[in-house]
Amino acid sequence: MPILDTEFIISFDFIPYSFSSNLSSIIHFIVDLDGIGYPGVWLDNLGVLQVTTLINGADFIFNTKLSLSLNQWSKIEISQSFINGSYTFKIKVNDTYVSSKINTQVRSFKNVILYASNPWNVSQNGSIKNVFVANNQAVLSSSLLQWSNWSSCNTSSGYGFVNRTRYLGKECYTDLKECYVYKDSCQMINYVIEDIPTLLTKTNNITKMPILDTEFIISFDFIPYSFSNNLSSIIHFTNDSSNVRNGYLGVWLDNLGVLRVTALINGTDFIFHYINHIFPLYQWSKIEISQIFSNGSYLYRIQVNNVTVISLINTQVQSFKNVIIYASNPWDVSQNGSIKNLFVANNQAVLSSSLLQWSNWSSCNTSNGYGFTNRTRYLSGECYTEQKQCYVYKAPLWNVFNTVSMQGNSALLNLQIYPTFLKPSNVSLEFEYFLPPFFTFISDSVIQNFVKTQSNRLRYSFNGNFTYSDSFNYNFTAIYNNSLCPISGLFILEIPLMLSLQVETEKRERIARTFQNQVECFNNPKIPVSPNQQFLK
Repeated sequence: MPILDTEFIISFDFIPYSFSSNLSSIIHFIVDLDGIGYPGVWLDNLGVLQVTTLINGADFIFNTKLSLSLNQWSKIEISQSFINGSYTFKIKVNDTYVSSKINTQVRSFKNVILYASNPWNVSQNGSIKNVFVANNQAVLSSSLLQWSNWSSCNTSSGYGFVNRTRYLGKECYTDLKECYVYKDSCQMINYVIEDIPTLLTKTNNITKMPILDTEFIISFDFIPYSFSNNLSSIIHFTNDSSNVRNGYLGVWLDNLGVLRVTALINGTDFIFHYINHIFPLYQWSKIEISQIFSNGSYLYRIQVNNVTVISLINTQVQSFKNVIIYASNPWDVSQNGSIKNLFVANNQAVLSSSLLQWSNWSSCNTSNGYGFTNRTRYLSGECYTEQKQCYVYKAPLWNVFNTVSMQGNSALLNLQIYPTFLKPSNVSLEFEYFLPPFFTFISDSVIQNFVKTQSNRLRYSFNGNFTYSDSFNYNFTAIYNNSLCPISGLFILEIPLMLSLQVETEKRERIARTFQNQVECFNNPKIPVSPNQQFLK
């Protein structure tokens, strides 16, 4: 592979026939030039799955503590995706996540060889199939990998269910969850306090919400005027009927001006203490707390001034009904300060609102090699831009083989085109060979329903449905007349090929190839050359 990028999905099925006394290799990605290997997948002597990779700039071993069954197929998926400002490395076995870790120092690997298994360790006694690697932009935008939008809530009011689907390989996956039908849009996207400084006051009930769902974004600006000797409350979400405190989100400052956040994470009360930052007095700071479902996991995240200070996978999420927002709460000391731009986005707003969703990544802004791509989103009236390095793949959807051979005065040309995409797709292809005027066309053979678009040119086109098992194959023969060459003696013969290829609504790809061969001519007649020769446009 030319590159294993910072975002990828590696999926394969594996069956072990026996366990070795040594750590045994299943698959391994090796950098061609320096022998560095990331990631690698292994079994130990008990059949426990282990994965090695580079996490936070250092070698890391995931011991999944999961023993695979002999003579039984298991599905293994390893991925790294950029979600909400962080890269998450995840391991999934039989559609269940077994390991997950934030990677703060990601890198791409160029000129990568994939071994099954590697050259220097004991090979695992077993077999693999359905090896599938999706790289970079495929992870972000491919319809094969991305979840569809959630369906509408299937009840006219109250609670119901929504679902979504995605394709991976040849399989269709469905995800189902409970949903809530909001009576009006203000319950979904709620500017609770607008751009007006509001003094924090004990037991200040600023609004009531029917639900704080499993997915949300809470954003507000905060300014402290002084620090208290006690832990002091900024905002708190609680239940209106039982004054329940535990499990509900709350935000405080301690006596040093250090942020503290409480929430329910993985089924227990979690207290986050951001000791690396002291809020400056008389200065506005932006705080954002969110929980988003992405790629099979709920990610809980806290940001201060657009910097992520904590990011955790929450395996046991729940929604909270009949929620009151206090600024500040009734039972703690009120923080001496003000808030503004308090913004709560709930459930479907987080999933589908154009205000909150990132746009698609832009095209890579270089014609080849590395460049940069960006995306934007609007939140609370502001436009946010995110930028990252990108890699332009030379032929991401097609493999093209152009072979020309000379046998005496005969030229034999063969063109083969193979798709690399998996999903059956509508394609548009066109190609043309440009023979020099001292060649005479003899015959051709075309497979896969190509149509000759102009009788006096070697130009062909195809429009229709195509799958990964199909291929294009084209052969033709021409005779070289060495008495009609433009010069006498030896010269370099060139036969250009132009291809134009498009899959569905993807950007049209154009490929140019030229066959070159040294030939000999006997005389030098005057040959008219048309000045209006047209190439594919």
